[in-house]
Amino acid sequence: MNALDKFIAYWEKKAVKYYEDLLKEYVSFTSPLIISDKREAFQKSHTKQEWNLMQSAFYAVRFEKNENFFKEIMAKEGAMKKAKLIARVEKKAGKIVDASHLDIGVDGGINGVVKGELKSVYVETIYAGGYNIQQLHYRVLVK
Repeated sequence: MNALDKFIAYWEKKAVKYYEDLLKEYVSFTSPLIISDKREAFQKSHTKQEWNLMQSAFYAVRFEKNENFFKEIMAKEGAMKKAKLIARVEKKAGKIVDASHLDIGVDGGINGVVKGELKSVYVETIYAGGYNIQQLHYRVLVK
């Protein structure tokens, strides 16, 4: 497995855990006996995308008995992220010739040099977001 595949697998695992934990919290607010202020506070503290995903997951897990709901979604998202990163690298460097210098850092990000037909580019992962708008996430830069 190359570094890009390891990075995507690591991201998928973290995302699945995050959303499974979020679903547990969401389920605690589905009872009509729960005070609506707590439900509203939960909804306000998460993005609209997360709220909608929790509603879909709640239905899928409870009624369709789909225990792999988040794994399936994150696998599709991971494949899209991989394709998007490859496209971004190829846009700047040309067709990828050598990506063996990519490494996974201690923080789980992907960093290193990718050689393309036209030139070499540096791939660097930073953290972004994380306050009041969206959850903390990786942003991969191609320079």
